[in-house]
Amino acid sequence: MSPKPPKRFGQNRQPIDKIPTEILLRIFEKWLASEDFYPYELPIASVCKAWRKTVIGETVLWSKIDLDWHPQVISRFMSRAKDSPLAVRLSCYYEPNTPFSLDFVRVQRHRIRSINLHYPGKLPFDAETVYPAEWMTIFSYEFPRLNSLFVKFPWANNETSRPALSIDFDFKTANFPQLRRLDLKNLITYQPWVSSTCLRILHLDLKCFCTPFRVDGTAPISDGLFTVLQLSAATLEDLEILGDLYGRMQYIEQWPSEQLELPRLAHLHLYARESNWIPIFLERVAIPENTKLTIKSEWFHQAHDEIFREGTFLPPSSIPAVRKMKSLTRVLRVEYDEEVDPDGFPSIPLKISGFDSDHKPLFDASFAVNSDFDIRPELNKIFGQAMRWLIQDPHLSKVQCLIVRPLWQDGEPSFPHERLWKDIGMAWPAIREVHIAETSLDNFLFAFERLVGTTGFLNLECLCLYKLPVECFRLGKFLTARKDLGRPLSRLGFFSVTPIPRTFMLDAFKTFPGLRLVRM
Repeated sequence: MSPKPPKRFGQNRQPIDKIPTEILLRIFEKWLASEDFYPYELPIASVCKAWRKTVIGETVLWSKIDLDWHPQVISRFMSRAKDSPLAVRLSCYYEPNTPFSLDFVRVQRHRIRSINLHYPGKLPFDAETVYPAEWMTIFSYEFPRLNSLFVKFPWANNETSRPALSIDFDFKTANFPQLRRLDLKNLITYQPWVSSTCLRILHLDLKCFCTPFRVDGTAPISDGLFTVLQLSAATLEDLEILGDLYGRMQYIEQWPSEQLELPRLAHLHLYARESNWIPIFLERVAIPENTKLTIKSEWFHQAHDEIFREGTFLPPSSIPAVRKMKSLTRVLRVEYDEEVDPDGFPSIPLKISGFDSDHKPLFDASFAVNSDFDIRPELNKIFGQAMRWLIQDPHLSKVQCLIVRPLWQDGEPSFPHERLWKDIGMAWPAIREVHIAETSLDNFLFAFERLVGTTGFLNLECLCLYKLPVECFRLGKFLTARKDLGRPLSRLGFFSVTPIPRTFMLDAFKTFPGLRLVRM
């Protein structure tokens, strides 16, 4: 029987004019979604007539308009969009299109469903020349169909900008009856706050100034935040606050003592910089236990030892959503990162990060600690204090992967100490992977020997070693002991390790049955 002849390339392709319209539109929308905004040169004519005909007839695809385009291009989009609600993107600075853009928004405001208003770049010294007063009144009009508003303010800092920037838009609460999503980026002053009783998504990026600016001298930014949350409490489902709030959010402590409840909140992301306002925020705002909580904090100023002795680097487990966040933690990373030098002070970040079973981030705390060489043993003491608090928290008992990277200290006892490794093994019996970087392996192996006959590290399946010396005889003894326990390792990873003796070939560990050797 002769073999079948090979099929010609494309012989079984589906003719595009027979592909369902829904699929054609889905492909087109996927391509458009890959762009920050729609390019005005839509390459539909280069595909085929059938697709072009389908796309031109779909009015929604032409309803997303960038007002920086040439007016003739905008006119073409408008004619094809017909009566579809409009999504408008516009830049807030003087250009030839500025008068046209303002008139367009005024005339079409009853059709606009989404506004993306942004200032690209840093704020110049003379703000008025590029941030005209006409823009201040743009939101004094009624937008009955507006459901999404994104405003990106000029990036500013204390050295080049003045508090009186005259960029306080004239927002009218009643003008946004359908507003569902609000994104404010680089927010500078107390104004503008857009209040809505049907707001579902609120993203606030406050990473602009490091000092407390007020419009009238009495209204701090935290009061405005409380007002927004209070008015949206019944509907808010997604809340994100990113804050460079040093000296600005201390007023949270003056919020009403009774908790502000957000009963429908499903997602909460808090990102604190300079000062850790997250714990006090979670004490003042009550969120459901099932809220997906993610937190991140960065302290570029040197952290005080108290936060490690008292365990305040993470929010307390008395908060239900925090307990849930910790109970979902499967991967825990505790490490000193590369040295940095913020503000001229030698410091090094201690990072504590947690991830769920899909390696999605849950919490990420970074603290700058003095890195003076003479006190490096003290730094690893801080490392140990942080680890103690983590292993004492029963809600982190489901950790399955641990990654540790302390500071390497020539002439000093290796770290973590044997006792700490023993406590880790007993506190987290579910651990399957251990990654050890830039320290000695000996204390871990000593701890394992002491834990034989207990549940400590009983479920360990993978050991990965990074940039450290490896006494091959002791490691071989460890692998043999695991095999004798009936719990052999399945994976052993190496990255830039130094075998002792140096003549030892690491490939010799391949002789252990079932062990996969990985060179990373």
